[in-house]
Amino acid sequence: MVVAGVVPVPASGAGPAASPTAAVSAPGLTAAVAPAAPVHPAQVSTSVAYNETFGNYTYLPTTVTVVISISGDNVTPSNLSVANASIALTISDQSSAAVCSIITAGILPGTTTYGFVLNPVLLSRTPCPNIATDVVTLQTTFTFTGYPYAGNSTSYAWANTSLIFLPLSASLVSPSGSVGVGNTTFVATYAAQYVQSVRLIVWNPGKTTVLENTSLQWASASIPTSSTWYAPAVGVYPYALTLTTLYGSVTATGNVTVISSGTSGIVFYNSSVYHNSTILGGLNGASAGTLLLVVGLIIGMIVALAVASAMRRSAPEAAQPWQGSQAAAAPNTCSVCGKSFGSADELAAHSKTEHGMS
Repeated sequence: MVVAGVVPVPASGAGPAASPTAAVSAPGLTAAVAPAAPVHPAQVSTSVAYNETFGNYTYLPTTVTVVISISGDNVTPSNLSVANASIALTISDQSSAAVCSIITAGILPGTTTYGFVLNPVLLSRTPCPNIATDVVTLQTTFTFTGYPYAGNSTSYAWANTSLIFLPLSASLVSPSGSVGVGNTTFVATYAAQYVQSVRLIVWNPGKTTVLENTSLQWASASIPTSSTWYAPAVGVYPYALTLTTLYGSVTATGNVTVISSGTSGIVFYNSSVYHNSTILGGLNGASAGTLLLVVGLIIGMIVALAVASAMRRSAPEAAQPWQGSQAAAAPNTCSVCGKSFGSADELAAHSKTEHGMS
């Protein structure tokens, strides 16, 4: 908001008159001249000062209080008004020199103390994107713009500070309830500026031993950091989450309740089992394997020989191509001497006569 200049308004019947005007000359008359303003206006002195001391950090919302004074010929605080004086607080980014906001207050006769409210919601909407991370300059300007036959005067007050928009807070968002024995994931949420660290410490149920000491500070404004902790046994484990900033710290405490696995959520448990045993007692794995291989080969050979023998007996030997087939024996042929006869009777007579066969 820009402060508009004001035009001093002389008090009734006071102030410099218009240019002297001579009356029409007439015999025996003298020209009338209005009284002139003093050659040297009265000297006026003003001052403005903050009513508090600013540290490196200023928490919002807050009220900046200033005290003004004015002195000089014919001028007192009771003579001040919006017609002849103004006061404004300008907030600017020290790094970029950009003006973030201008707050004004109306001058009241006889009032010397004025307050300017710094609202975090309104200040976050200013054209200064880094107002929450840069140092700002607070400049208060008190101006006296004139009074009958008195000069002008302007005074300033400055202060540098960093504005804190967020109250400190921290809490665990994971785990949100009880967990089982095994792996569980810790995630924290917090609100702060100028963060130095976010540290989680977990103790054993008796709080005599630190079981976990890890950082949960986010990598960025949108990327949370998580940490995995192995819950060793059923029990109640106290913890402390401490948020530390340049302007203060806060600690959130609580307990992580660990119950039997399988009764809550997803629980991860890493386990490996190794068995070193052999079929044949007294032999190591390599020797037992070699022996089993030899036995297997012998059994295989016996089975193969048995199968081959069975196949030879069941399948008659086929004639080879180079072997001719035997001619069928002629009918009525003597089985002893191989002679052939024209009829069966002749063969029978031959067999009886020659070979004594009946």
